[in-house]
Amino acid sequence: MRKEDRLHPIFSITVYYGEKEWDGPLCLRDMIVDMPEPMARLFSDYKMNLVQVRDSGKYTFNNEDVKTVFDVSREFFEGNIEEVKKRYKDKELQPELVAVIGKITDSTFLMQKGKRGRRPINMCTALEQWVSKEFEKGEKQGSMQRDRELILKWTRAGYKTSEIADLLGFTEEEVRRVQAEK
Repeated sequence: MRKEDRLHPIFSITVYYGEKEWDGPLCLRDMIVDMPEPMARLFSDYKMNLVQVRDSGKYTFNNEDVKTVFDVSREFFEGNIEEVKKRYKDKELQPELVAVIGKITDSTFLMQKGKRGRRPINMCTALEQWVSKEFEKGEKQGSMQRDRELILKWTRAGYKTSEIADLLGFTEEEVRRVQAEK
């Protein structure tokens, strides 16, 4: 390498798409055992550039696809399915984006829909089909256990009792009973 040669910068970005807030290390030093002071002075620390899906509303994304993936995933985590349906009712997403959203939100249905698709997918229709499939799974299993799991999952995600009752076809009282059992 000559003294006039220059390097191009490389930026590492960690994208965290867990449902809970990140509580891990934010720099290399946070991951290193205690060092004697003479070594610590020579140690080069590296900051982690962390992007969390849960708080991605504060970021500005220039790429519309990236913005959509973060937006839909964040709203999904917050249990705002109706908001997603309203905002994206006329928007069609590429199958790869739907698969990424499915992976981030742990939705096998959306992952498969994205992987199998060749044409753009209407997000509103996909979410309605997802809710329908989740309900059918509960019926096919022939037990209230799956429905209880959905009620508890959607409760943790912030769904209102009335929304859960509407989505699963139960009375609000039945949903409250399951919520009280947890």
